[in-house]
Amino acid sequence: MAENARDGPVILSSREKLINWWKAWPVILGLVMLSFNVEMVIMNILSSVYNIRGWSLFYAGATLGNIEMIFWIWLIGKIGIFIKENPGFRYFYNNIKTKGFDNLFRKTLKIVADRLDPENQEYLDKIKNIKIGYFDMLLFGICFGAWILGIIIFRTTRWYRGLIMLMLGNTIKLGIFAAGYSVMGWIFTPILIATFIFKIKKIFK
Repeated sequence: MAENARDGPVILSSREKLINWWKAWPVILGLVMLSFNVEMVIMNILSSVYNIRGWSLFYAGATLGNIEMIFWIWLIGKIGIFIKENPGFRYFYNNIKTKGFDNLFRKTLKIVADRLDPENQEYLDKIKNIKIGYFDMLLFGICFGAWILGIIIFRTTRWYRGLIMLMLGNTIKLGIFAAGYSVMGWIFTPILIATFIFKIKKIFK
């Protein structure tokens, strides 16, 4: 239901609601991709369900992971356009007067959205002026979650050599995941989950 200053509440039809959901497809697709990311989910399935280990797991993970990264470069641009054209989306993630998982979800969305918003000129200027070297991009690729910043830097600067280093770092990270799944098996999964929860708590404490 939407508000109209003159006529009061306006009830959206099913078709209008469907159109609104369709407009949000970049965000929805991004959430789906995060839910089925290569290192945490796909490689886990390949090793535990299909018993793919060692170099075979590394080759599969590295191929899928870097394809995923290239796809994210395109998708992040679409998400930025969606944020620019839908002020109501800003209201959603800025409304952090919530509790529990919803609060965590909106804060996470705000961190990412603030960096993808094409109208956030102050942040874009900081990205353009920041001094980033090859080793920095390599570390962005290795560190869990830091690849998002690396992609934003690439989209802003169009530094293709930096992108190569980002993908190299991502490949190293996927190799570490492949080794972990191959050597430790299912025990590696709870270790990853515990590490992820610990990092999230440090960010939002």
